[in-house]
Amino acid sequence: MNIGKWLAVAVCGALLLGACAPIPPPPPSLNCKSLPASAEGRARAAQEALANLRYQIGTVDGRMNSNTVAALRTFQRDMGLAESGQIDKQTLEALGFCVESVSAR
Repeated sequence: MNIGKWLAVAVCGALLLGACAPIPPPPPSLNCKSLPASAEGRARAAQEALANLRYQIGTVDGRMNSNTVAALRTFQRDMGLAESGQIDKQTLEALGFCVESVSAR
């Protein structure tokens, strides 16, 4: 194969690979769920998110009961987060919520 053909094949191959490259996901801030302002609303939202992921939280009632704390710890462990059992910023972000400035609870 001469140099011209080799170059044409290389360029076409590079163009095809570029066209097939995966599109990066949007930044998390564009792809996250709104977070309620109240502590009870955040607890309920976290419970619903955990339940949707098949974690056993008991009743979705917005209360931080032992089932919710246990589910949070399991989720945190599964995600490689600190296992606090608290609804903190990192946990909320891992659950897909938009978090700007939430302090640890």
